[in-house]
Amino acid sequence: MKDLEKLIYKYTIKNAYEHSGKASAKAVLGKIIAISKQKGKTVLPQKTLPKIEKTVREVNRKSFLEIEKEFKKVEKLGFELRKRRKRKQLPSIRIKEKLITRFAPNPNAYMHLGHARQAIPNYEYVRKRRGKFILRFDDTDPKIKKTIPNAKKIYLRDLKWLGIRVDRVFFASDRLERYYEVIEKLIKKGKAYVSTTPQQQFREKRRQGKETEDRKRSVAENIKLFRKMKKWELREGKAVVILKTDIKHKDPSLRDFAIARIVDKVEHPKKKLRKKHLWPLYALQSAVDDHDFGVNLIIRGKDLLTSNERQKYIYKYLGWKFPKTIHTGRMKLEGFVLSKSEIVRGIKEGKYSGFDDPAVATIASLRRRGFTAEALRKAILDLGLSMVDVVLAMKNLIAYNKKTIDRKSKHFPLILDPLEVKVDIRGKTKKFVVPKKRLLEFGGKKARLKDRFNVLVEKNLKLKYLGKRIEHVVKNRVVYAVETPTKVRILMPDSTEIKAVTEKKALKVKRVYFENFGYCRREKSGFFIFTHK
Repeated sequence: MKDLEKLIYKYTIKNAYEHSGKASAKAVLGKIIAISKQKGKTVLPQKTLPKIEKTVREVNRKSFLEIEKEFKKVEKLGFELRKRRKRKQLPSIRIKEKLITRFAPNPNAYMHLGHARQAIPNYEYVRKRRGKFILRFDDTDPKIKKTIPNAKKIYLRDLKWLGIRVDRVFFASDRLERYYEVIEKLIKKGKAYVSTTPQQQFREKRRQGKETEDRKRSVAENIKLFRKMKKWELREGKAVVILKTDIKHKDPSLRDFAIARIVDKVEHPKKKLRKKHLWPLYALQSAVDDHDFGVNLIIRGKDLLTSNERQKYIYKYLGWKFPKTIHTGRMKLEGFVLSKSEIVRGIKEGKYSGFDDPAVATIASLRRRGFTAEALRKAILDLGLSMVDVVLAMKNLIAYNKKTIDRKSKHFPLILDPLEVKVDIRGKTKKFVVPKKRLLEFGGKKARLKDRFNVLVEKNLKLKYLGKRIEHVVKNRVVYAVETPTKVRILMPDSTEIKAVTEKKALKVKRVYFENFGYCRREKSGFFIFTHK
């Protein structure tokens, strides 16, 4: 009995973790029945289902953070049922109206693979349903997440390369007056108030589930303080706008929380915004924008689950319809730096040459290296929309890429240890560049210059012409040879550089496959970026 209860709990936690914190009793029952069949046992649904329903109710009362902690524990024990290996499909969406999705990055760094995990499936739904795709820049944190110059141009270029057509673009920072309007409306409804309590003291009260004196202010007093905040008559840290929720909520993060704050020193590429000192926080800004632009489908990371619950309060208070929302797990690319903060720090320290450095997982870097948009789209769509964190193995991404890149690549030899040799062919002397180490292997033996002719490799490494007919003895003694040599440099993912020799024709080709080396993308004359083997 205890074993069955443990099994039910394990799979309830797993199901809840994979479905935004809400487990399904029927789904868990299906797992328990399948496991029992594997073990040659029989489970009676009518007896087992009540136990499962009880466990599901208990688990669903937990916060997602609690569920995530429990999932990590049970994951270590392993799961009896193996996942079927099949191509994952995006789940069907039941939305009758015209589908409107959005991709809403914070433009404080270049677009990276984590962004693509949200942008690509969002657009896939739009493409199939002929909906509308919005690019919104959530740039309302001018103190911590500072907007990079030319963000619009950079993101539109990356999205276009990924095959995503954008219907509308806007910056949240251009809509500050709209957020002020909504905040004032919430205050007048008695759903928001201005807090002048010191931050640490406010947090302690909230942790204890106790309200501050600010919460008891009249609407008129709150409106007066809010307007002072707008005029910058109150300075940073002296006042914040708080959304009124349940001060005793079981999840402390959902108790009264800030929706707007003052920023004294604003850093933004747009000069006109440096004079704006009252800025909305993400929960309010995102909720207002999604509603105003009719967004009815949102795919975003599970790190925004708390924000999702906060936004529901705003929608409820204002009588708005909450959009269909799907949260995905975190994504990493094996062997690459994905964290924006790490990339920015690495650039400042000189570790990376820029956002398109081969060692970082930005879209600009992957494009520069020679990965195709088609490969990235397939890799991300095949991951599905699970809440489970995933690490995309480099070998898997390479497998996707090979299917699209090979037909676009011209093959050329690459000589890393060049040696110039001469061959007399019926009275005419021809010069070639060959790999010295490879030639040394065949001293005193017959060999073949690839796609050319047979030679006798003499002990002094001179070559004697033996004719074009392929003999059995030379089939495994092939030596690459370059007739019109040119020097090239190849930048590797670890930022090291390789110098070699290849055919001059390679300088006119965008994508090449260097024999026994790998795929490369030509960046400029004589300079290539290594893609993969």
